[in-house]
Amino acid sequence: MRSLVIPAAILSLLLSGCSTEQFQKTMDSFNESMESVGNYFSEGRYHTKTMTVEEQQAEQERLKEQVRQYQAKQAAANKTKEKKVAQGNKQVAQENTKTAQENWNIARTKLGTADAIPYLVAAAEAGHPAATYNLAMAFLQGKGVNPNYQQAEILMGDAARLKYPQAQYVFANMMMQRAKTVYDPNHLLMWLPRAYAWYAVAERNGVKAATAPKNRLKNMMTRKVYGPDAEVNAYMWDEAQRLTADGFSKYLN
Repeated sequence: MRSLVIPAAILSLLLSGCSTEQFQKTMDSFNESMESVGNYFSEGRYHTKTMTVEEQQAEQERLKEQVRQYQAKQAAANKTKEKKVAQGNKQVAQENTKTAQENWNIARTKLGTADAIPYLVAAAEAGHPAATYNLAMAFLQGKGVNPNYQQAEILMGDAARLKYPQAQYVFANMMMQRAKTVYDPNHLLMWLPRAYAWYAVAERNGVKAATAPKNRLKNMMTRKVYGPDAEVNAYMWDEAQRLTADGFSKYLN
């Protein structure tokens, strides 16, 4: 079979990363060439080259090699880009940490007043554990800001997950409060194991006040009972142990 091999040049141009303008010029040239070829065909004034099997294989290998070179070039470029992004992110993180510490240093001299709130907010937004805890306490106690228990709980959870020990203890107390809000077995199943886990994490991080409530919860969940209560307690204790192990793996200092 006779074949005319022309598109390889266009493929090479694409693989080299040409601009849109360069590609358009090449396509215009290609279209003109194809028009000329059409004239040759119509006038019977052409001689096409028959490619042997070896020549076709060689052409395929040449194009494959171009693709491999292009992919290697793109991979190297992506690696360089990722490295620059990582360096930029590290620099931003360092700057944010510095800014957070500066805001916290100002806020700590104004704790309990409204003047501290903007600095606490700025530091907390940058992930400063102590600032996040103190902002939570401000909302909890209504110092410098209107009391908002829901906002306090959210912020206290954030501070607990930032490994601030006192926040972990207070957050455990909040989980206990949730369990007591409604006398409902579902509330107990959800919140008591969480409270136990946060008490355990706080205790491991040095908060001695967490030991007594943690032990009380353990005694409650492991005491010998019969009937449906036995299944409920067994479930809560298993869940408490699972959450504690997870907490130990993530939130210990």
